[in-house]
Amino acid sequence: MGSRIFLCHAKEDQAQVEVIYDYLRALGFEPWMDKRDLIAGQRWQREIPQALKDSALVLICLSKHIGRPGYVQREFKLALDALQEIPEEMIHTVPVRLEPCQVPELFASLHWCDLFVSDGSDRLEEAIRYGLEQRGEALELNAAGVSSSEEHVLVVNQNRVPSATKIDDTAMLQTRRLNLLWLPMVVIVLVIVGLFYFPRLFPLSSEDPGPHAWRDLTIEEWYAGEKWYEGNR
Repeated sequence: MGSRIFLCHAKEDQAQVEVIYDYLRALGFEPWMDKRDLIAGQRWQREIPQALKDSALVLICLSKHIGRPGYVQREFKLALDALQEIPEEMIHTVPVRLEPCQVPELFASLHWCDLFVSDGSDRLEEAIRYGLEQRGEALELNAAGVSSSEEHVLVVNQNRVPSATKIDDTAMLQTRRLNLLWLPMVVIVLVIVGLFYFPRLFPLSSEDPGPHAWRDLTIEEWYAGEKWYEGNR
């Protein structure tokens, strides 16, 4: 038995389970699911049970669809059969809830992991690493350069679970974008205010009431230019 991780799921949850599959791949694990790993021409009725039997761990992906009839019910029974051959202190079958739902009675005795909460992905990784370490797989994973400190993101049911560093970077990027949007508007307002108040705050010499005696003009006269014209013709 190697370090394979079998993903058991209802067909309605395939898209979400593929996200988990990619997440585990990014961490350096060896997930298995029929959509990704079955080869065209293989007899799936044989390959799926064999893949489950050969897996070190089985993730039971639970949702509101899990109670419906289908092949997944047979996979449940196969997982339980495999669990019976594993010492009780070892992790083998891990219920993983994709959304708030009832855990089937078959797996009620097992502690489950919720992927729709903030630390769900961390709890899942912890369970997988611990289960593989129990089987002596830790050295093989470390030799492959897999580190739990690497940055990876798991998105399930539109919930993003990034690290604190990624959250800070995202907030900073959003702030910069807002600043870029407001800056042109602020400049335009300052220009308009400057055109209106500058002549009043900084008039030219009062001793020379010539064509530039701005302080003698009203707003209407400044725009029309009537007084300037009368005083300088």
